Amino acid sequence: MAADRAIRDADFGCETSEMSENQILRQAGVAVLAQAESVNQGDVQLLQ
Repeated sequence: MAADRAIRDADFGCETSEMSENQILRQAGVAVLAQAESVNQGDVQLLQ
């Protein structure tokens, strides 16, 4: 059953990698939104 274990280990590694990628993309999205909000706040201040 070593082959089964190797498949499970590979699957776990693949899923972990995909989860990490999704976390990075989510964090990048949050950073972009925060930057956009910051720029918008600056624009509002200029208009006042």
